[in-house]
Amino acid sequence: REPVNAELINLYPELVSKYELPSNARVLIPFCGDTGALRFFYNQGHPVTGVEFVREPLERVKSRDFPELHFVADARGFSAPNIDLVFGDFLHLSDPPYD
Repeated sequence: REPVNAELINLYPELVSKYELPSNARVLIPFCGDTGALRFFYNQGHPVTGVEFVREPLERVKSRDFPELHFVADARGFSAPNIDLVFGDFLHLSDPPYD
């Protein structure tokens, strides 16, 4: 498991205040791997979408952090309320499975 980057933790309050980031803003994490940032933003109340080219890191994230996720065949990934993990090439995704 990758830990949450300390700079992210330190800069998050500034990100929220300086850029007026709404508490319910969807956070997109391209090339997410199994980063702790997925859980960090989710725990802050943000809907999160992680995109990864390799399926194995997403399987680890699902089993470790989000066991409630279920496979969505037409979205090529996992989904649950406020969290989507999509496997595919971020640079060539179309028709995202989220709003």
